Amino acid sequence: MGGAGNLPGPLQYCLFGLANCYTALFAIIASSYGIELKKLAIRIEADINFSKVFDIVDQPVKEEISITRKEKDQFKFSFWTIDQPIAEEVRIILKVASNAHPEKIKEIDFLTHSRCPAIYMLKNPIKFTSQIEIIKEE
Repeated sequence: MGGAGNLPGPLQYCLFGLANCYTALFAIIASSYGIELKKLAIRIEADINFSKVFDIVDQPVKEEISITRKEKDQFKFSFWTIDQPIAEEVRIILKVASNAHPEKIKEIDFLTHSRCPAIYMLKNPIKFTSQIEIIKEE
């Protein structure tokens, strides 16, 4: 990877998506309750540990999975998980200016948290698959 580390990378864009989804949904729910928002700002915080990503972690392997394909050629892939996750917590800090009662704003935040598809994607196991298509250059 190149660069000086001063521009957003893929993980930061993922968090930008979370911020966008959460803020938009908060505004939609507030509007549906007749709450006028004078100002709405969001900050996302996370303590990211890239040691697992770059394979520079010195921790015991928790689980190893090997996949072997027995056809004309034999392939073996090993995947492992390490006890330490990339991020332990993602924090959402929402700044809201409104004439609504603070308890109503907290209720809107609770509803947003429970309905936000980006939060659902981050909190719940979802099956991921990948497919490789080899392109032969001519």
